[in-house]
Amino acid sequence: MAKLYPIGIQNFESLRKDGYFYIDNIALTQIIPSGWEIENTRLLGIPSPSWVEEKVKNNNLEYEDIKDDRVNFFFDFNNYNKQGQSFFIKLNSVSKGKYSLPGARAEGMYNNEYRAYKNGFSVEVK
Repeated sequence: MAKLYPIGIQNFESLRKDGYFYIDNIALTQIIPSGWEIENTRLLGIPSPSWVEEKVKNNNLEYEDIKDDRVNFFFDFNNYNKQGQSFFIKLNSVSKGKYSLPGARAEGMYNNEYRAYKNGFSVEVK
């Protein structure tokens, strides 16, 4: 049975947390351990559950690049509603074991003043 682990980056520390800001051209990268596989729901035409659709309806996703070992999300960050943005990856575990899930990394593609990193954590597939 699969568990979902939301990985969120709510804001960038170098910016004021109390004001409105907009940052264009952000790249968010999540690397996936080798014991898991990414299920490309877009390619397979699999609809997302309603709760996922509700979470992603306010994001500004422009492109999603799915590779064998990572997913890159490209979007414009907008905190006008101060709700953050959510992105989801559907994963299938291939092998049992303990894995280290690397942290998510977000950065401005054309402006290196904007960077954020979410620490990774250990996951066990039984």
